[in-house]
Amino acid sequence: MSYIISGAIGIAGAFIEPYIGIYYTLAIVETIIAMLLVEARAMHPPAMGIAVVFILEKANVFALLFLFSGMVLIIIFDKFLNKFVYLFDDEFKKMDR
Repeated sequence: MSYIISGAIGIAGAFIEPYIGIYYTLAIVETIIAMLLVEARAMHPPAMGIAVVFILEKANVFALLFLFSGMVLIIIFDKFLNKFVYLFDDEFKKMDR
């Protein structure tokens, strides 16, 4: 979730950067991301770097593809690992009886 928030805000920041300057954009974007991550209870400071990269390197198709493919992989691994953990949890509960 933190990567989605940071990526979306970073893309928006890339569009406003030419109008207000890079330093103001970075300050505004990072402040907004910090508040949204705390509100969403998805604090992950490295995710904030995604927004900085989108602002500095100007978001392009490859950056968006990288972001979305990473999110899809995280979702797939999360679903797979949760099933794996639940399977072992059930086995441990059976052994505990």
